[in-house]
Amino acid sequence: MVGAHATKPFVLRLNISLKYTSALVIHRPTRRCAASASSQEREFKKTLMESGESSRTIRVAHRVGALLAERLSMKSVARVHLDLEKAALKNERESKRYHALIHGLQENGIEIVP
Repeated sequence: MVGAHATKPFVLRLNISLKYTSALVIHRPTRRCAASASSQEREFKKTLMESGESSRTIRVAHRVGALLAERLSMKSVARVHLDLEKAALKNERESKRYHALIHGLQENGIEIVP
């Protein structure tokens, strides 16, 4: 492997819409999904309905990040690459949920590499 694939093989992709929050980590060399988490998952929606919480909250974004970190640690992934400039432009209006998701990943032992 040469270049960015060697130094940053795992890339974090975020999708924060008005209603849902989701994130996935792509393994660049194989172009496969290493792990993903979303507020649309069946179990996640079930717990949200029981608590009466909206899927738009900052706390939900933080829990999505924590869930993704848990799934990444099962696969022994400790570092992920995130293009901060591109992500900041895309997520300007939802910056609080964006930062909560990143914080959830970092709190659970995943290092974010720019």
